[in-house]
Amino acid sequence: FTQVSYTLGANDNVTLTLRSFTGQVLRTLVEKVQAPGAYTLDLNTGDLATGMYFVQIKTGGVTADKRFVVNR
Repeated sequence: FTQVSYTLGANDNVTLTLRSFTGQVLRTLVEKVQAPGAYTLDLNTGDLATGMYFVQIKTGGVTADKRFVVNR
């Protein structure tokens, strides 16, 4: 598992996706309107092969990527 944390300052439509190194969407983790506040999501990485992955968040026209590595 790995934890994904983010904070919203206002009500916003949030899309959180898990992507491969090549940018392919592997999973959509969140896709809904969320209230302001701090959020933490436990991401199960048990089915992922060794390699680099990205968690991408889109909110209100802003996109951010965080990378992480799975080592087996």
